[in-house]
Amino acid sequence: MRKNAIFALAVLAALVMPVSIAGDITVVQAVEDITMDMENMDILDTSTLTCEVDSSYYGEDETLSVAMVQFDISDVRVGDNDVCVLLLKAASVEKRVSSEIAQIGLSVMSSDWTENSSLLDLANAMTASGPDTSSALQASDLDTDSIFAFDVSNRVKEVSAADDLISFNLIATGNTDYRVDFKSRETGEGPCLLVMPYPLPTASIEG
Repeated sequence: MRKNAIFALAVLAALVMPVSIAGDITVVQAVEDITMDMENMDILDTSTLTCEVDSSYYGEDETLSVAMVQFDISDVRVGDNDVCVLLLKAASVEKRVSSEIAQIGLSVMSSDWTENSSLLDLANAMTASGPDTSSALQASDLDTDSIFAFDVSNRVKEVSAADDLISFNLIATGNTDYRVDFKSRETGEGPCLLVMPYPLPTASIEG
């Protein structure tokens, strides 16, 4: 119960402060977030962050919208035993086939952008990898939960050693048609990064 209470307090704190500490959990709110409309080549700075894919384009998957999220981690101290989790809350999930799974891929990108950047600058930042060039992480709505969570521990640790900012690119993946609208930072329930120590055993467990 204590851990649940701390987690709830941390999430509430995230709604009012860019960086806050509740118990053992540090909560970091996004400082920038944006949607790139790939179909119309436009920038959308709205209350939602949209990831959309359509498989009807000549029989191939076509990415229609991608989202970008940036965090200021200059005041965050990440220890070797700490866990970093990126959370996004879906406002809605639309699927052509309701039984299909909506999968979102996440990867580190350059932080050389803001919400006022041009389309070209955003595209360049999206294609420029950060220090971590490993394959994208995946999260899905398999359990119909509105919360999408990514373990970004290694990525945050690597980037924090060299930079004060970390940015992520979010893209719809898979071979089905769906759209996920995440709540943006403007809603007060936008993307947040939780940093916490991994719980240590309180007593030895004997088999």
